[in-house]
Amino acid sequence: AAGQAAGLAAAHSVRLARGDLCALAERLDIVAGCRLLPDIRGVPGTEPEQEPGPRA
Repeated sequence: AAGQAAGLAAAHSVRLARGDLCALAERLDIVAGCRLLPDIRGVPGTEPEQEPGPRA
């Protein structure tokens, strides 16, 4: 009985998280598709810094 209750609680949490992620994805699509905002993809200076390799 306790195992079944834990399973139901976990399934409910997963359903809630999935709903939240779907809502977030919709909002991100709206922001990414907005033509009024500046293009933030590939802007110079926004690339992550790379670690220098070992020196020979």
